[in-house]
Amino acid sequence: MNSPRKWYDFLITNDLKGYLCHGCRLDTSLLKEISKSDNILVGLGPDFVIQNDKNRLIDDPIPSYLSVLSSYLPKEKIAFDIDYCYMDGDDSFIERIVSSLPESYVNFVMGLNASSFFGLDDVLL
Repeated sequence: MNSPRKWYDFLITNDLKGYLCHGCRLDTSLLKEISKSDNILVGLGPDFVIQNDKNRLIDDPIPSYLSVLSSYLPKEKIAFDIDYCYMDGDDSFIERIVSSLPESYVNFVMGLNASSFFGLDDVLL
């Protein structure tokens, strides 16, 4: 049920577009496949909780969860997201995400990717 691989396989088999959360639990073999897929976007949050609870991860985050995500996925494949109940008391999550990603990723991850993926390019906020 909590398998990013099963969800990925379902999306690919049915030729569906999908958003997979929690950094796909850092399944690096899956991240390699997603990097070549046009149909999948990966949400990165809640980074702090995932980084610090090894039971949530398929692969160990060496050197860190966010750096592993950015090393396996191009900047167009990652989107900012949070799991709101886990963000309580984590006031530095934006700064941590921005400082942990390569500079070339920041604008894509913090908004451009979600806007493009969900077809919001022409929506005025």
